Amino acid sequence: MSSVTYKLILGPIFRFRFQFMLVTLFMYIVLVPFIKDYVRIRNLLDIFFVFILISSVYAVSEKTRNTVIAFILVAPLLFFDWIGPVLQVPNADIVGAVLGILFLGFVLFSILSFIFNQDIITQEVISASVSVYLLLGIAWAMIYGLLEKIHPGSFHFSDALAENTKMIFSYYSFVTLTTLGYGDISPLTDKAATLSVVEAIIGQLYLTVLIARLIGLHISQSTRHRGKED
Repeated sequence: MSSVTYKLILGPIFRFRFQFMLVTLFMYIVLVPFIKDYVRIRNLLDIFFVFILISSVYAVSEKTRNTVIAFILVAPLLFFDWIGPVLQVPNADIVGAVLGILFLGFVLFSILSFIFNQDIITQEVISASVSVYLLLGIAWAMIYGLLEKIHPGSFHFSDALAENTKMIFSYYSFVTLTTLGYGDISPLTDKAATLSVVEAIIGQLYLTVLIARLIGLHISQSTRHRGKED
């Protein structure tokens, strides 16, 4: 298949990959808490997570190398997350969490490379920028969950949240990322406190750098547009 034919066939598919990812992330964050208590559709939790994995692979798959790396990380992740517990593989949840963190780290790096290599602001650039922020929250939720598995008792939970273990770290992660700090979850160890501080710093730095980057692109784009008109 020639490069021209490749672009004609796959060009439209990759054109909206970050918008697809953004929709998937919002669905996971917003809808999951409202459906998790229904036993008949509880498996949708896993299905939504798979959608995130698929959209992540899709988002970075414009380059063949990225696609290969993404699948190398996703395949064992799905094995340890789904099949591992059934086969009673030792520490399957811990290995799955580590693989998930590595995968999201790779996706974040790939999307950030895309954002900072763009010369103009488009809907895809904006969607990619927001997706990175949401993925940061999900990745840190997995980090907190891994810490709690390795060192139980790293966090203190209020009685109202203690029962919702699957979503509790996602909630804590986004509260920390946005520096809201409601206080209903708090770190009890130095490791947990340090990770919380690092996430809060990363969240603020990302927004600062991102806004500066987008403003710079907007000024450059406006200057080129005025130059063409003159």
